[in-house]
Amino acid sequence: MKKTILFVLTCAVALSLNARNEQVINDLKADYTRIGCNLHSYEYPIAGTNGYQNTPAPKDYQPFYISHYGRHGSRSAWGDKHYTGLLDVLYKADSLGVLTRTGSELIPITQAVIASYNKMDGRLTDRGEREHAAIAKRMYEHFPEVFSGENVYVRSIASMVQRCIISMCAFTNSLTKCDTDIHFDFDTGEQTQKYIDCTGSDLPVKPEHDSIQKALLKQLPYDKSVVVNRLFTDTTGLNLNVRKLQRDLYETAAISQDFDIDCNVLRYMDTTTVYYYIMETTYYIALYFCNVPEVGAKRLYNSNIALAEWIDKADKAIEAGDCQADLRFGHDFPLLTIASNMGIGEIGGDEMHPEEIEQRWIAHRNICMASNIQMIFYKRQTNKDKGQRTKDILVKVLYNEIERPIIGLTPVQDCYYRWEDVKAMWQRKIDGQK
Repeated sequence: MKKTILFVLTCAVALSLNARNEQVINDLKADYTRIGCNLHSYEYPIAGTNGYQNTPAPKDYQPFYISHYGRHGSRSAWGDKHYTGLLDVLYKADSLGVLTRTGSELIPITQAVIASYNKMDGRLTDRGEREHAAIAKRMYEHFPEVFSGENVYVRSIASMVQRCIISMCAFTNSLTKCDTDIHFDFDTGEQTQKYIDCTGSDLPVKPEHDSIQKALLKQLPYDKSVVVNRLFTDTTGLNLNVRKLQRDLYETAAISQDFDIDCNVLRYMDTTTVYYYIMETTYYIALYFCNVPEVGAKRLYNSNIALAEWIDKADKAIEAGDCQADLRFGHDFPLLTIASNMGIGEIGGDEMHPEEIEQRWIAHRNICMASNIQMIFYKRQTNKDKGQRTKDILVKVLYNEIERPIIGLTPVQDCYYRWEDVKAMWQRKIDGQK
């Protein structure tokens, strides 16, 4: 049965992959740093949008509470084998006198990446701190009503991992610069980690994931000649493993932006092969963490613990009125799992089959560094009855600061939904797990 499914999938993919995703290619031509997928530094306004849009709320409604989850900012990767591997080839070619001028330009760039990495895995970079500081400042400026009262109180929790804690510091320090009267409560630990890092294990669906990804990638073209011709005048004596060289070059270029180092990979590699690597990451992430029924949808229940936590904190903030924002700082894969399970449109909330991923899911837009969910809560200012006011709560969702639909729900107006409707949908998912 599995072989039949895989055969059908392969045939479907072969038919659908005749045309590449032109939007990805155009985005890449406009800004080559977008090769990084989930290593891509935060972009504001995000590619392909008109920038920030704050659709007016229904009459008499005003924001009063924000619930937020942010991925850590730009960071280093793990290990330096790709950078040192690339540098070793460049050094050898240079010593043999077969390195082109274009190839020689790569030496100081690669050296700079190695120095910036400095054997510190997963370390938040200066760029990562700036990203979170800027997001916080915009949040304050876009929703001043939330932070305008007296005794403004913000709860903030982070993953136990250092890059998330430092991201939290950068974000909250930026809010403090906007308003020194904001009071913060900070926390991290084993209990909060349960809903900050809630993807569950990959192992139960790994065979299906790997088979589908392999079938998808098999349809993509790949070129080995361009990188050789651009870097070397002669390959005699180099004993080149071209696939390894390309991988090392791609990984070096992809992470360079996070260190504020300029490395345009398109000077050294062809677009076709760069596209292959982009789709390799795209398939990996979308299959595992989005609403793909064959794989990822089977794992979304892992984030029900996060949905329950969002409901609990929001309801308490609505009832008591003593908390203006809940901030959470975590990682990319839990963020995607949460967003998909929440039903956030264009990210992973809408069902998507494997053969649709290439055309529908753009990694550098959907899960760049510092990606974030902001759920803004609104209440009617003219209604004095507390019980009725609670029922009238509206919410809108921003993902990477862009308004998004909630799949499966009808808005009251534009991008505004009743909190009771959102909560009921989430609660059904939570109850379905029990």
